Amino acid sequence: MIDMAKLTNSKKGVSAVVAMVLMVLLVVVSVMIVWGVVSNLIDDEISSSEACFNSFDKVLIEDKFTCYNVSSNELKFGIKLADIDVDGVYVLIENDVDSLGLTLNYSVVTQANFLNRTRGTWLVLPPKKGSFVYYFNSTKEGWTSRPQTIEIAPIVSGVDCDVLDSVVIDTCI
Repeated sequence: MIDMAKLTNSKKGVSAVVAMVLMVLLVVVSVMIVWGVVSNLIDDEISSSEACFNSFDKVLIEDKFTCYNVSSNELKFGIKLADIDVDGVYVLIENDVDSLGLTLNYSVVTQANFLNRTRGTWLVLPPKKGSFVYYFNSTKEGWTSRPQTIEIAPIVSGVDCDVLDSVVIDTCI
């Protein structure tokens, strides 16, 4: 017959159970801490990618307005916005040696050697469902060779998105 008094007074059995419970508790707490950190990182990445995802094919360089005039040393380029709310658009103009970046938004910006569609010095982003043409004089900027590419990247909900459109610049006809 089993002696119940010996079983209830056994300290070896109780210490093994307590150790096992502590180990399980330690694992559960560790998993909760790791999940909290990873969850925050994932949420941040998802929210920024969602903001930019909706801008695909809605912020464009207008090819028909984009060319380089050799006689005036001017790059003419158009930016078109579809039905999208953006905070701004980052424009990058490059050649083999030089590059120049400009952020357009809905506040008036002035930038040396850039002109708007009416040849004025104020620059502003086109309205929703609209487009504007801009001019850049590379010689006045000090460039020794003509611009070769132009890229644009939208800024949506405060998030700088990746480049959505780029064009190799042809000579104006």
